[in-house]
Amino acid sequence: MLRANFILFILLYSQIAIPQGLFAGLGMSASNYSGDLTRDNKAIIRQTSPGFGFHGGYMLDRFFGFRIGYEHLQVKANDAISDAEWQKKRNLNFSSIIHSADLTAIVEIIPLILPQGSRFNLQLTGGYSYFHFNPQGYWNGTKISLRDLGTEGQGMPGYKPKYNLHSDAVTLGAGARYTLSQHWSLQGLLLMRKTNTDYLDDLSSNYVDYNTLERQNGTLAAALGNKINAPGGSQRGNPVDNDWYQSVSVQLVYHLMPQRKSHEHLSQKKLLHCPKF
Repeated sequence: MLRANFILFILLYSQIAIPQGLFAGLGMSASNYSGDLTRDNKAIIRQTSPGFGFHGGYMLDRFFGFRIGYEHLQVKANDAISDAEWQKKRNLNFSSIIHSADLTAIVEIIPLILPQGSRFNLQLTGGYSYFHFNPQGYWNGTKISLRDLGTEGQGMPGYKPKYNLHSDAVTLGAGARYTLSQHWSLQGLLLMRKTNTDYLDDLSSNYVDYNTLERQNGTLAAALGNKINAPGGSQRGNPVDNDWYQSVSVQLVYHLMPQRKSHEHLSQKKLLHCPKF
């Protein structure tokens, strides 16, 4: 019965507009991060921050298209909110603005199921992201760029160089769209990005001895990189898994070309007429 009611609901919205051609939109986002400072989904969701973005794209037909977008996001995490004592003791935290450029392909799902179309549609999307980040921490109430300090010995002899503040990611997502009129639609979109960096949070490998770090990279590097005076070589982070960042957005979309009615493609077929003499 429930399945029948759902199908009836979809059919009631048939014979309506299907977006094709150029489109552009803007909206508000909520973003968070997954990495060494987030132990579970509760910690990830709890540390969500607002953002915004805009995008443009082109639908090749009723089923496939592509989108280019930009999102201004913020991610953050803090050991202090954890339920684990070892994490509270580590006492690390960071925040970062992310400038994310995304190029993704779009697959519209409902037209594959219902040829007549619907106001409501589901999307799958996937592609590539290129982004800039800059993890920061606090020292006496002042924000400090953690990358510049070399908190894990970056830049010291025998250690890695300082990491790049630009990276890229594989992007996967899903969305839902509702057509408001021939030119306007409302869309919700989830994008999850698996990055190629483990330093989104300035945290990846092992502690450097406090005195060594202070002597070579400075007092701030030691104070923020090894707050608990842990022995050099002991575990600070997990270098096996790279970081993720994700966003959920609500967007108002304008379709530059009027959207076609779902049944109009049938009437556009050329009809054969009898010859006139």
